[in-house]
Amino acid sequence: MDNRIALCTELENEISRQGYSLSRFSQISGINRGILSATLNGNPPKPMSINQLDTMNTALGKPEGWLYELFVEQCFDEQGKTNWRRVSALLFRCIELNRNVLIDRILCLLLEDISYLNHVFELAEELIVDNPSDSVMQLYECVVSNERNYQAERLAISHYRIFRYSIKRDIKQNFIAAVTFQAFCDRLPSYMQLDAWLQLANVYYTANEWLLMEKCGDALIELSNRLYKEKKYHNLKSERSFVVYYGQGYLMKSTFYQKVGQYEESTIYIRKYSDLSWLDDLDECGQQEVDRFKIFAQGNSYCTELYKGNFSVLDSYIAFLENYPKETIPGLLTILSTANQYNIVVDHIIEKFHEHITTNLYMDHSAKKKSVADNQYTNMCYQLAVYQSKHASQSTKLQNTIKRFDTSLRKCNMNLNLDYTSLLQNVIRSMP
Repeated sequence: MDNRIALCTELENEISRQGYSLSRFSQISGINRGILSATLNGNPPKPMSINQLDTMNTALGKPEGWLYELFVEQCFDEQGKTNWRRVSALLFRCIELNRNVLIDRILCLLLEDISYLNHVFELAEELIVDNPSDSVMQLYECVVSNERNYQAERLAISHYRIFRYSIKRDIKQNFIAAVTFQAFCDRLPSYMQLDAWLQLANVYYTANEWLLMEKCGDALIELSNRLYKEKKYHNLKSERSFVVYYGQGYLMKSTFYQKVGQYEESTIYIRKYSDLSWLDDLDECGQQEVDRFKIFAQGNSYCTELYKGNFSVLDSYIAFLENYPKETIPGLLTILSTANQYNIVVDHIIEKFHEHITTNLYMDHSAKKKSVADNQYTNMCYQLAVYQSKHASQSTKLQNTIKRFDTSLRKCNMNLNLDYTSLLQNVIRSMP
């Protein structure tokens, strides 16, 4: 009761200081005089809503969130059960205003009764759709900290939301977030598992963690095949078409075998996603994804041949990259990597795609996640620098490439599996 009186006293004093009578303040605020009187002068005062406090703050010319600290304490300073409707409205406003300290205080007071934990989770799920923010993440972190049932679905979903929100351009931090979350993936609803395994696979790809990426591919293959066999793929609430998850599982497997040098196995898995038109119930969006997988399969088939040392496909691959410019940077990565491996001269190819390299056009393509694009561009710059150092390129060209590589490396926090020392040794050897 003391906190309610303290809040009302602060408001009354400010109304009086600005020279308003209760009747006049009722007029300018639009709050009914009787309600205003009962709220400020009642004995006991009538409970105030956060909307009423905001309305009075506006009328008094105060900043948004004025007196929220007192309002928070008032909400939990009453006899009887906490009014979730009032508390949720307050939480919503604090989230809108990014009042993170107050959010923590509200959650601490609220969860003295643990039965409100599900209310917190449901509010987070409502808000995440339109407002993924640090403030909403506080709600999920509250669920993670207070959930007593380790098998609870809401615990797994909360970990998943935190993981997805954590994915930025810092590859090292993304990897840590993925490892922290992965143990909860199997406890998600099936539609959410599809998205989760795909996101995990992308993170492990950018971190060059091929074995972990392969496990995600296996999980996608098993889950998507089971859902398809049981005809449970209809009307999934997943973020993308079902065919994406079906094809990506096989794409991840083919990528794994390519990265570890098992090219025949890679080719087997490439064939599995090269034509997915046989899948039932493909809508227009699904058919577009089928077409994209055909492109991926064609490009990866060329890559596999190059890694095997078959450079007879190089001209055809160049024509392919000209037709599909979004594949240029990963394509150049393959060409430069294999040129370095087999000591092949590809100066004419570097010149042909010079603009893509120098302007980094690939980074503007929204079809790829930024972390994946960053990874491929950084690795491409590294391989280009190695190539130029081996082939005694002009020092200015080499310096520019190393500068791009270093900038991209630092931006993405990519210190994984890139032998910077070896690169510098090659540079030194190339100097006259």
